[in-house]
Amino acid sequence: MAARAQQKILPAAEDTSNSKVVAAEEEAAEAAASAEDQTAAPASGEVQGEAAASAAAAASKEEEQEEAAQEEESEAPVEVALKEPSADVENEDVDDQGDLEELSDDDENIDLDEDESMVSTNGGFEVAQEKVGEVSDNSTGLWGIWWGSCRKYGCASHFVPGQLCHCWHGCVRLSLCCSDYYSACYGPPPDDRRRRRSRRRRRHHHYDPPPEPAPRPAPQPAPAPTPVPVPVPVPAPRPSPSPSTSNGQLRTFYMYRSQNQNNYPPKNVNTANLAGVIWYLQHEVVITDPPKFGIYRILRYKVQTRAPANLLQSGMNFGVRYAYDSQDCTGPGSCHDMYQKYGHFVGCNNFDSGYPYPTEPTHFQGGIWYSIPSQGTCNGPPTGAFDCTFSYDWPPAEITLDELQGQAGRSFWDNPDDAGANERKVQAAKRLFQQKYPDTQDLPDPPCDFNYDRFWR
Repeated sequence: MAARAQQKILPAAEDTSNSKVVAAEEEAAEAAASAEDQTAAPASGEVQGEAAASAAAAASKEEEQEEAAQEEESEAPVEVALKEPSADVENEDVDDQGDLEELSDDDENIDLDEDESMVSTNGGFEVAQEKVGEVSDNSTGLWGIWWGSCRKYGCASHFVPGQLCHCWHGCVRLSLCCSDYYSACYGPPPDDRRRRRSRRRRRHHHYDPPPEPAPRPAPQPAPAPTPVPVPVPVPAPRPSPSPSTSNGQLRTFYMYRSQNQNNYPPKNVNTANLAGVIWYLQHEVVITDPPKFGIYRILRYKVQTRAPANLLQSGMNFGVRYAYDSQDCTGPGSCHDMYQKYGHFVGCNNFDSGYPYPTEPTHFQGGIWYSIPSQGTCNGPPTGAFDCTFSYDWPPAEITLDELQGQAGRSFWDNPDDAGANERKVQAAKRLFQQKYPDTQDLPDPPCDFNYDRFWR
């Protein structure tokens, strides 16, 4: 009966040694039963009892040897699986073993011991999984006990009493590990070898960086736009000089111009006689304080003119007075056409004519404005040729507005509509020039003989 009880406790065996133990136990049981039934025959029963006792002792000894062998077999495959993985597995995970050796030296201080090979070797883990599953029904396959957590208890280097599950390296053999033992104490699950190995490589910089993208070809610079040829301005053709000089009268007189601090020759500009410049100052300059355009002085040029032959044939010594704005001829009419027709003449206009400007009464008797083309300027007395109708002395004489106003100040310009008061202003300027330049001549203004009808016909 005792042998049968032991038979129920022993686990089922798969190898031949377990079969022998079972057979021996059955034989011992049968012998013991026979001994009990034959107690009536003393002589033969003693012999049979000694045989049964001998068989039971042999069976008990074999049972003890079998249990010891079974314990050795239950541990030996785990050690073999953990420490001696197959050649294929070793070849596949050589780099993992190197990574674990580096990991044992870093700042995590995790004692891998003999379980280190289990963590780093996938093949060894498969064998261990089979054995661990046989050890206890309280484990969840490979990953241990579900109640309790290594993240809660913390990873240890020895057995810690009082825990529902354990988190030290020896818990694997005893199947006492918490289910998150490997994830909490060793990182990712061992069967996720590729992901774990990649993460450890990234942490220890043992990975190949992604290939750099092939350099894109540098964009070709856009072709420079073809410059649009800018036509070179063609100057107006100069009129051919007259084969002979003009027989026009040479006239010498003064021209005046109000000006700021700039100094430049009287070319492509408008000038006036003294009455004409005093009217301009009073009408457009001294109406503000300080005076407009920065004008502060009056310049006086000694000039000579001679009319070109074509203009003399029309009965005039002066042509139309053109307006020059910033040294550009702006009319009236076509400056170019009239200069081509008559030559580069000096133009004039009487204030009293009302053409081209001013068009309103000025209250300045005898006021005249002039225009001077630069193409008609020449050195020395002008000859009357198309390109030599005007000359001037340099530097000009000058007086300032402060000198002209004197003690009267700005009241000097009072009564602008009074012709008598305006004449006194003209005479005051004339006397001031005589005082500053006593050696100069008193030159009268030539008549402005421009005739509108004859000029434009």
